[in-house]
Amino acid sequence: MRRWARRLAGGVLCLLAVLAAPAQAEPPLVFALLSSRAQAEAEAEWAPVLARLGQALGRPVVARWMPDYAGAVWALREGRADLAMLGNKSAIEAVDKAGAQVFAAQSFDGAPGYHACLVVGRDAPWADSAALLAAAPRLA
Repeated sequence: MRRWARRLAGGVLCLLAVLAAPAQAEPPLVFALLSSRAQAEAEAEWAPVLARLGQALGRPVVARWMPDYAGAVWALREGRADLAMLGNKSAIEAVDKAGAQVFAAQSFDGAPGYHACLVVGRDAPWADSAALLAAAPRLA
């Protein structure tokens, strides 16, 4: 009977040790980011966003800076990143090539959409976007 009591006590102590042990923290989510500015400057701007996102998700979120959009797409594909801030074209590539899912879209002044700049050379024959659009059938 003494052996049985010792084994039971040992089992209870092991169970208590497991239950009392601190829970393993989940690894941080990795957010793939790109910036045309200095990384230190961009990090300062993104730090509050990442902190708030981590707080909302209940686990830390860290930035991984990518040299280009292709690097961000491949990081998603290879599991080196969990999230990414991408433009329209690279988001489509991430969906097609990395199995990603678009879950949020940026809006401008409350309106969804994509803003772009049309840039032509100084010597280009088009004076404005209307002239370029009129010439589009001949350019294709």
